[in-house]
Amino acid sequence: MKAILVAALFGLASLPALAKDQRVPVEVLSAQSQQHEGVRHVRGSPGTTDTRCHVNGDYANCTSTTTGQSEGYDRVVSRTEVTVMLKMPDGSRVSAHCQNNSLFSVCLEPPVGPYQAYVHGYDVHLLVPLTGSPKYNKDGTIKKAGKTTWAEVRFSW
Repeated sequence: MKAILVAALFGLASLPALAKDQRVPVEVLSAQSQQHEGVRHVRGSPGTTDTRCHVNGDYANCTSTTTGQSEGYDRVVSRTEVTVMLKMPDGSRVSAHCQNNSLFSVCLEPPVGPYQAYVHGYDVHLLVPLTGSPKYNKDGTIKKAGKTTWAEVRFSW
């Protein structure tokens, strides 16, 4: 009885390990970025009008004040699209792309080379290195190298 209970608990403990994402080796064979610009019209606001009237005998004297009004304007929207050629773990080659079409999407051109990636159906998630700016001494030599962080970029096909 104890052996069955231990085996069941061991089986349940291993379920989350099976459900977790596993990284697989992929290789970025090529990467190309394109910049696209578009214009988006932002509507203006009519504002709020406040009218005050003073009655004086047979006539009324009214004044109106409008606040918060604004004109519409055109806003330039930049969009980056990156196309990569990937060599998948089975040896096949896949063309995939990403684009930053919202404020929260991340689309970066990865350096060519091998990666450990997460593959989900029609997506591959690469951890792309980002290197910050180094600090320099007064004589122009590097005082401290730029810090490297990682951004997860989702490419789809």
